[in-house]
Amino acid sequence: MGANMIKQACGCIGRFCLCGRRSSRANGSPIPLQPTTSAQGDNPAPVATPAPVATPAPGATPAQTAEQAEEAAALVKYHAAGKRYQACIENAAAPDCPVQPIKLTWKQVQDRYAVSSKPMTGGFTTPFLDGGDPAPANISTKATDYQYMDLELLDTNVGEFFSQYHCKGTIIVDFMNRVDGPHWNEIATAMYENDLKQSITTLKNIVFSNVVNDETLSYVSEILYPRLGMKWSDADGKPCKKLARGTREYEELLGTALGKSAAALVITAFPRGTKKISHIVTWVEAGKLQVRLEIA
Repeated sequence: MGANMIKQACGCIGRFCLCGRRSSRANGSPIPLQPTTSAQGDNPAPVATPAPVATPAPGATPAQTAEQAEEAAALVKYHAAGKRYQACIENAAAPDCPVQPIKLTWKQVQDRYAVSSKPMTGGFTTPFLDGGDPAPANISTKATDYQYMDLELLDTNVGEFFSQYHCKGTIIVDFMNRVDGPHWNEIATAMYENDLKQSITTLKNIVFSNVVNDETLSYVSEILYPRLGMKWSDADGKPCKKLARGTREYEELLGTALGKSAAALVITAFPRGTKKISHIVTWVEAGKLQVRLEIA
């Protein structure tokens, strides 16, 4: 790996890539969205903004009308999925939680993957984190606070790999590509705990860098930013967008691929009903989407 703290990141689930690097090596089939319900937690969030309604534009072609309907259906699905995962985090009694407790051991990780780890000594790209307003979240921007860990499947004919930067309280996903092995939340937990010798219960921030996942990136660039009055083409270097718990935008983004991955990690890291994802922060650095989720 290069010296820069934040390089091109990636992450795929099958061909479901979360970030950019190595995505051409992805195998397998995309993971569909989980079935959705709208379970409400013990501590319900404030009323969210109303659901969007697909209204055909005057003179719209049948193809354009169909595209609008497809977009509206996707937003309904994201919203329902986000509320379901939020309920699983915040309410221990919420039914039908799609995330199971972690059973993965470190020995199983070592038996499956080639493992490498190294401390970071320099080259930390501070604008990457600075763009997401790290100070209020107590995120370190010192390279020497971070370790870098890389896992690659011992069977080199299968492109399954994971890497992340981490320090106490923060995971920054560099890339991930799951084919048929353990889920990312299991891998991220094992990497954090074994490399840092810290309990996953010390985690406060999850950062996904240089996102290229179609689902999450399309939602942010084509729906979220225009809805918030920002053209995607103008977003590079602009102040980050902070989505508060209880807004429809928060719930929709939580229901996309990246949001569900982060939610699964929170569900397995802490006793259900004891934590919340308080904010989801998005910003654009060098033309790439960055996403951070704050745990409180």
